[in-house]
Amino acid sequence: MRAAGLLLGLALAAAAGLALLIALDGAVLLDDLRTARERDSAWHDPNTRFDAELGWAPIPERHLDTAWGTVTTNAHGYRSAALRADAEAVVVLGDSVAWGFGVGDADPFAARLDRRLSERGWQVSNLAVSGYGLDQTFLWFLRQRDALPRLRHAILAVCARNDVADTQSNARYGRRKPLFRRRPASDARAPGIELVPQTLRRHSLRHWYTDSRFLRGTLQRWPALDTFARARMGDVLLDRAETDAVIGGLLAALDRETRDRGGRLHVLLLPARDDLAAPSDDYALLRARAQSAGLPVVEVVSALRRASRGAGGTDAVYLDAMHLRPRAHAVV
Repeated sequence: MRAAGLLLGLALAAAAGLALLIALDGAVLLDDLRTARERDSAWHDPNTRFDAELGWAPIPERHLDTAWGTVTTNAHGYRSAALRADAEAVVVLGDSVAWGFGVGDADPFAARLDRRLSERGWQVSNLAVSGYGLDQTFLWFLRQRDALPRLRHAILAVCARNDVADTQSNARYGRRKPLFRRRPASDARAPGIELVPQTLRRHSLRHWYTDSRFLRGTLQRWPALDTFARARMGDVLLDRAETDAVIGGLLAALDRETRDRGGRLHVLLLPARDDLAAPSDDYALLRARAQSAGLPVVEVVSALRRASRGAGGTDAVYLDAMHLRPRAHAVV
């Protein structure tokens, strides 16, 4: 009886505490509930939704008017026109820089290249997805292979600002995502990488913590409780050596898959604003791994550096630390 009374008292105290928090932060809780409905069509950015394999994926057949231009996607979710069955296919893979964050549909370099090559019977499709690391890009390409029967070239645009970080964790931008790891030395199979088995859930402590200002505010009132919750989210961060190996393995795997489809993989190194002054360690790592995989590497840092010497300097080339303005997309 005494134990039951103690438990009842604790439950009542917890209920009273929760009621007090709701009374203090009720407006925040209501805002959480209102915005939860919007996340189905803006899980990572304005055109992605939750995906149980990839973390998030683009939404097909969308037409959005944003502050910086129109965003249109085709039936596959690409930021491109509908696929032409008679065209030789070129695909651009990458993250938000290649996708064209900050510019309208006509401005990304993939769209510009498509206009150049369309008269030759080629079609360039923009398969880039905002926020993707090389792991998600590889898995996304596997999902899209059958839609591209006449693949001739794949252009992997790697962003020196964040692609290393985007590939070395199972959580980015507050969202759970896939993670590849190096096989342990004790594994009887040949050295390589493998996808970590995990279940990606839309509703999880990681996502609740990201999306709910009410939950974060509640936990942060008690630092020990906040630390406890963070420790149970299951976030994993690879060290630099393993990240290096994983990036090399993913490049090799993407190259094999491209060749199996009859195409050739090229790596386009997209520098961040700071890389114009001096290439960063991440830029050097991505270049070294691409070269080690025997892939042709296209570098545009010198051309962007020249473009930034004109009126406006780097502000005329970069929207922020890494995203490109229309002028820079034209240079690329």
